[in-house]
Amino acid sequence: MEGRKFKLKNREEILVILGERDEGLRDLERRLKVQIFVRQHPETESADLTIKGTPAAAERTVARIRATLEEFYSARLGPEEGRQPESPELPEGTVYKTHFGELIRPRSDAQKKYVDAILARDLVFGVGPAG
Repeated sequence: MEGRKFKLKNREEILVILGERDEGLRDLERRLKVQIFVRQHPETESADLTIKGTPAAAERTVARIRATLEEFYSARLGPEEGRQPESPELPEGTVYKTHFGELIRPRSDAQKKYVDAILARDLVFGVGPAG
């Protein structure tokens, strides 16, 4: 078994390769018949991978990781491309417009106060049967 090293430079790369709860890592190990050991460096938010297996399997794993990272970086959007289109202004007192065009508005003064509080503050608690 030969050990091959690979460096992940930032948190995004770590998440892309390892996946949620290391599912991507386990998938690579299972498919390519290798063992991958991860050493994270919190101070630099990077990680070192040590890939153990046959030389051919280790090379295939490194190639797969590189291809995945290339695909990830090529799919990223630039600042102009990533912007959401501006939504048209809603009529006064409207909270939301559904996909079908129906306007959602507060039905009572209490609901209006609640919606105003949500829009004005970062955190709002609702108390009662519906809160």
